[in-house]
Amino acid sequence: MIERYEDIPIEKLVIDRFQVRKSNTGEEIETLAASIQEFGLLHPIVVSISEYDSAKWEVVCGQRRLLAHKKLGKQKIKAGVIDRVLSEDEGLAISGNENVHQLDMTRTDLIDLCEKLFLRYGTLKAVWEKTRLPYDMVRKYVRYSRLEPNLKSLVDNNALPVDLAIKSQDAATVDGVYSPERAEELVDVLQESDDELRKRILEVNKSNPTAEVSKIVESAKKPDTRLKISFTMGPSYGDALRKYAEGQDADPSVAAQDMLESSLDSMGLVENN
Repeated sequence: MIERYEDIPIEKLVIDRFQVRKSNTGEEIETLAASIQEFGLLHPIVVSISEYDSAKWEVVCGQRRLLAHKKLGKQKIKAGVIDRVLSEDEGLAISGNENVHQLDMTRTDLIDLCEKLFLRYGTLKAVWEKTRLPYDMVRKYVRYSRLEPNLKSLVDNNALPVDLAIKSQDAATVDGVYSPERAEELVDVLQESDDELRKRILEVNKSNPTAEVSKIVESAKKPDTRLKISFTMGPSYGDALRKYAEGQDADPSVAAQDMLESSLDSMGLVENN
């Protein structure tokens, strides 16, 4: 269906009928723009003749790539051209297929990729600078390799699970500066806490990263208005959750809470007070 590829002036592009992605079009545009600036546009957008103005091109696929080009101040964008007006059914089918069939990488593959890049470049910042992959994504999937020596030693001696070591390390890092003493202090209180209190301590610490650990624990123990839920999962989902939690070296209930909160964050539903 695409007849040719050419650089289209951005001023001649319109976004109208075919955009199936509506809720998160602007999410991480800066990261996408940085990638395009560094490596160029790896996947051209797709356009067809506008239904309302034959001098314009309607974007069929590639709204986010176009937004990133605009952010970079570019005047043109590489596009696969369909030299006719598409019906709404045709356009939605093409746009929907591009979005639906763009499978996310599996967690295992992401961990493998991020670990290799971290070991190659040495720091999270260096990985971002060299690859322009989202910093938070790399930070999430690089686990044992990025542990500081004092925590890595505890993990090696089976005195601390990787999941808790990572959380302690991140909680003890402020503006890129890691405090071994604070990390070990956090390890002690987190190991003595149940899952619920542990989660609360980390939440309070995130809001007050330089406060004394004793004060953070004291605040975490105060009554709060958090929502408490419980539910039963079927065998297939239960097995999947246990497998995921095992890979995270975490309790299934903690892993489930992490996934739920991460999903709510990614949907933009969480208000930071």
